[in-house]
Amino acid sequence: MKKRSFYDIINLSLLWKWIFYNYMLPISSFQNSQTSPLIDVDLNLSHPNLKGIISNPNHKCYPAVDPLWIILHHTSTTRSNLRGAFVPCSTLDEAEYVLLRLIRTSNNIERNHIQIVTSVGVHPYHTATQGDHRNNRIRKRFRRILLDNRYVSCIGKLGLDYFTGFPDKAFQLPWCEFQIKVATEFQLPLFVREWKEFIDLIPILDKHLHNVSLSKPSVPVLIHCFTGTKQ
Repeated sequence: MKKRSFYDIINLSLLWKWIFYNYMLPISSFQNSQTSPLIDVDLNLSHPNLKGIISNPNHKCYPAVDPLWIILHHTSTTRSNLRGAFVPCSTLDEAEYVLLRLIRTSNNIERNHIQIVTSVGVHPYHTATQGDHRNNRIRKRFRRILLDNRYVSCIGKLGLDYFTGFPDKAFQLPWCEFQIKVATEFQLPLFVREWKEFIDLIPILDKHLHNVSLSKPSVPVLIHCFTGTKQ
């Protein structure tokens, strides 16, 4: 049997279509629109750098909304006909923060008719500060966040990144493997970061996703910044 390349298995356009049409956007929501609808596939609403860009709006012009959603009411956002967005999370704190606000608010008013989904995961950059994944309290916390996963489209952004300034692989590798296990447990797609460590990443994926190099993985996988080769 000819070995299939990773490019054959990971079809980004199909994966995004699967995520958004299964978790977010019915086709009927695109009808009766004069402007082509947009979906932002990486909207970092909860990133600290974004919070200082948009100041609190004048309530005469905007509804009273949580600060996380203010930019969704900006004139430029409304004119763009944004209909859906994927808001990635990089830490467990961030995931809890976003999910709590998604559960407590609605698409119609607070989020300006924009459907939002998010992720739950620990980015490689934060693996040294999230604690030991073997700690039972942390494991329970991760799974508890996923119990109400109506707004969770995937596990991530997990992965490996050995760039200068990132934690040592001793922190990254265990967290990466743990999150892949959680994804298979909850049958959620994986949003994976890969930068200069393809050789370390693929064996982990192969181990837990039923040998993705030879057959279809057990859960969909999207790799951001793929630096491997066809071989």
